[in-house]
Amino acid sequence: MSAPQYRIVSFDAANGRIGVLFNDRVEISFDLPISPEGVYPLGRQLRAFIMARRPTPMIERVLRLEEGVANADGIAALVEARPETPLPYEPPAPGEVPVTTPNIAPPTGPTP
Repeated sequence: MSAPQYRIVSFDAANGRIGVLFNDRVEISFDLPISPEGVYPLGRQLRAFIMARRPTPMIERVLRLEEGVANADGIAALVEARPETPLPYEPPAPGEVPVTTPNIAPPTGPTP
C-alpha cells in the first residue's frame, strides 16, 4: 500500500482538535499539541504530527474489506438467528440472589 493520503476535514478551535480523513475512507480526530509559544504546529511539523499518528492498519483493513474476503460466506453461515421475542423473566425465588451478569456466579453465603 502506498503512503496514506490525508485531508484535514474539520477543526474544533474550542478544543484544539482536527478531523483528518485518510485515503477518503477513514476519519480520525486528533488533539493538536500546543507549543510553549502557544501555537499549533503548521507546515512540515503538522504533516509530521499527522503522519506519525496515521492509522495504517485500519486503512489497510478498510481497503481489504472493500476488495472482499474470500471466506466471508463461511462466517455468515455460522451466525445464529436471535430469538424474535425476548426470553421470559423469571424472578428469583425468595432468599435467592438474582444473577444479572452472565458468567458470574452468584455470591455464596447468607443473603443480607
